[in-house]
Amino acid sequence: VNVNLHQTFPTNGIVAVFNKEIDLALIKSNTSSTHSTVSLSTQTMTTGDDVFCVGHSLGLVWSYSEGRISQTRIMKGANSFDYKVFQISIPVAMGNSGGGAFDEKGNLIGIMSYYMPAGEDLAFFVHVDVIRKFLLDHNKELNR
Repeated sequence: VNVNLHQTFPTNGIVAVFNKEIDLALIKSNTSSTHSTVSLSTQTMTTGDDVFCVGHSLGLVWSYSEGRISQTRIMKGANSFDYKVFQISIPVAMGNSGGGAFDEKGNLIGIMSYYMPAGEDLAFFVHVDVIRKFLLDHNKELNR
């Protein structure tokens, strides 16, 4: 896969882990980027909280949007696997998938997974608790 970091040249990467059910992947690259990492939010986000998102709407890179958490939902996965998502009232389009949602301090609260085009501003983000568990479960793959 191609890895494009903000204001750097693309580099190659490999998909170390992919979980189709929760739409998360770990991608490793050989880049020696000095970019800082994103912190996972530890605060409890509730309905009505302000958030902002960054994504690549329709290929327009690093697009910024603001919205609010509409609801925290439990999604039914295969094999009776349930996971949390945030429903966020924010305009999204193709290309936003994989982009982050952040709290007012810039901490990651979710990763854009899907939206419902039939409804206005119906975007769903994998919840930070699910992301945290995914990273902990695959810590070995991160350090290979």
